[in-house]
Amino acid sequence: MRESRVAEGPRTGCVMAWWSNPAIIPAPAAPDNAHFPDFRSCDALRTWDTKPKLTYPQAYNERQIEGWAVLGFDIAGDGSIGNVSVLAAQPTEEFGTAGTVVLQSGKFLPSEEAHTACIERVRFVIRTNTPAQDGAAQDEAAEDGTERDGAEPADS
Repeated sequence: MRESRVAEGPRTGCVMAWWSNPAIIPAPAAPDNAHFPDFRSCDALRTWDTKPKLTYPQAYNERQIEGWAVLGFDIAGDGSIGNVSVLAAQPTEEFGTAGTVVLQSGKFLPSEEAHTACIERVRFVIRTNTPAQDGAAQDEAAEDGTERDGAEPADS
């Protein structure tokens, strides 16, 4: 800073702006499934045909704010997801909206049986990988389908 000069002449009352990235703001604790007695996990009953595209709400990603959404939904016999409702979301309802988009971007394998009142959790987590690690982390995450673009389905 001492060596940077914007204008000629004596230095008096110099000010220089500094920027640092904000600290990650973690999401508040999510309620457990007991808070949603009308819904159940359908994980053991169905398999993803098309895994959801997990994307982070951009404004919160830029400010490094983490969050989560708990969603209720139905699965039709053809594997499509419908009747999605936000049961809870923190720290704002925008995480519920983003979680709905994430869930509806996927599809389950067709089955002879439809399922209702299923529950899914989507966690939005800031990734702190270094650039050299990003590719490996993305490839590994995409392979098992649990983490992509900073969002991940949580264990129900």
